[in-house]
Amino acid sequence: MTTPEMNTIVAEATPPGRGGVSIVRLSGPEAISIAQRLVRLPGSRTVQEIESGLLVQVEVVSDEQVVDAGMMVLFRGPHSFTGEDVVELHLHGNPVIVREVIDCAVTLGSVLPAPGEFLRRRFRAGKIDLLQVEALSALLVAEEKEVLAVATRQLDGNLGQRLRDLRDRVIQSIARLELELDFAEESYEFVDRGDLAEFIGEISGVVRGLQRAHRTLSEVNRVPTVLLVGRPNAGKSTLFNAIVGYDRSITHDQAGTTRDYISEVVRLSGRSVRFVDTAGLRDADEDIEWEGIRRALELLESGDLVMWLSEESGNSKDHAEQDADVLAKVRARVYSPDRILFVRTKSDLIRSGEGSGTLAVSVLKPQSLSSMLAEIERRLSIGARSNREPSAVVSERQVALLDRANEVVDAALTVIRPDSDESNAESFDVVLLSDELRRLLPIFDELIGDSTNEEVLDAVFSQFCIGK
Repeated sequence: MTTPEMNTIVAEATPPGRGGVSIVRLSGPEAISIAQRLVRLPGSRTVQEIESGLLVQVEVVSDEQVVDAGMMVLFRGPHSFTGEDVVELHLHGNPVIVREVIDCAVTLGSVLPAPGEFLRRRFRAGKIDLLQVEALSALLVAEEKEVLAVATRQLDGNLGQRLRDLRDRVIQSIARLELELDFAEESYEFVDRGDLAEFIGEISGVVRGLQRAHRTLSEVNRVPTVLLVGRPNAGKSTLFNAIVGYDRSITHDQAGTTRDYISEVVRLSGRSVRFVDTAGLRDADEDIEWEGIRRALELLESGDLVMWLSEESGNSKDHAEQDADVLAKVRARVYSPDRILFVRTKSDLIRSGEGSGTLAVSVLKPQSLSSMLAEIERRLSIGARSNREPSAVVSERQVALLDRANEVVDAALTVIRPDSDESNAESFDVVLLSDELRRLLPIFDELIGDSTNEEVLDAVFSQFCIGK
């Protein structure tokens, strides 16, 4: 029976939709022969005669009818992305053309791939390890430049090589410890105790460093949330639209226009920040408006920064008292006073000198908007976050393995230094230490992907699109 690896697969390698160019990729043992029946080259040349890596003009034909005119490039295995023969057709970016070309290729003997199958074949060919696969996954979805930079670096395979080197040194240490057991009666020592303790400490440093990288990566990836909160007609939606750059939220003189929260992600100093326009807080009569208010109050507990907006120009005493009553409810749900930023809106209507010492903003004054955004950046410590770059891309799969590795390393250190005293490293249970070190080997293999079950691989590669 034909195995999946023996099939020739075909899929669009570019994002679906209309554009200047779409690429259809074939990979597998029949890629060249299928391409020969799918395209027509100028003159009498065949696809087999085309030099690898050379872009040539072709016509894609079906039943002698030209489907599209474009370009073709051939990459012969094993010097290709997947390690197999690969043919790429560069076509006009029309989904109708792409679908027809793929249908023709399937008719000629190719099959549609599973998500991530092109990359999986690259992994099977030994051209990339699982750490690089996960780095590529992070690179494709990265929204922050720090994540993009570390994912790009990790694609060079240095992290996998470093773990392989550690694994090989663990194997050497185990071999020498077991050699000592063979000569136990002669009291020979084939491993320097101090060097071995230092090596186990080195492993611990690598494991803990990767765990720290995961925490940093999680922090960098997390998009902070800024809530615009206040009474109805405080200018929340108008200010929200000014921040996001277009009329995203409905604005009206009638109070209670916003019935649900609306959110948009905005880039501030290269960082993503989610701004949320919430329903005006008051004692509402309508059930629908009250539901919006309830949701707004719930959001207060999770927002990173709450902007309390109030329009103080010309307010009556009753209006001010209502503001104070609603603000008290907000304070009760916000765990830290530092998370509240007080903003007076419509500052263009405020008389000179009124409300000095408070942050005033007007959508008609661009400088006031810039000052407000700068204060938001300061409150969220965006600059400080930008300076912390993770050292590696660490997935949830890796975290579980690193936790196991950390337990084993701690146990090994306890064996070699039972009293946390280096002087005691001269005498330890060789058999017990050898057993602990053996437990590290499958963990290293799973991290790199040298020994991973198919279910784990399915989960990793299913994160990619069909054409990757």
